[in-house]
Amino acid sequence: MAQITKALAAIGLAAVMSQSAMAENLKLGFLVKQPEEPWFQTEWKFADKAGKDLGFEVIKIAVPDGEKTLNAIDSLAASGAKGFVICTPDPKLGSAIVAKARGYDMKVIAVDDQFVNAKG
Repeated sequence: MAQITKALAAIGLAAVMSQSAMAENLKLGFLVKQPEEPWFQTEWKFADKAGKDLGFEVIKIAVPDGEKTLNAIDSLAASGAKGFVICTPDPKLGSAIVAKARGYDMKVIAVDDQFVNAKG
């Protein structure tokens, strides 16, 4: 769980550093593939704690498939999130996830499963 807290802190710090003055609260997404699983519930719990301790809002979204994953990134951007942590439902979505995040100028970090390109 320390890895998750560090990842969220790193994204939060990077987002704060990229903004000279923020008029609103910092928002970061945390996307998981199986939110009903205890492992991911624990990750979300510690993400909320990190958000409370470090002063940012965690937006938790379940992403059980590729379509929901890419739609969630759109939703995060629309809500003003500066980045997100993700455990992708398919590591081969890595290129699409990174491209979408870059398109919105969002920071992204993968946890639990690493990204791979479409060829594996």
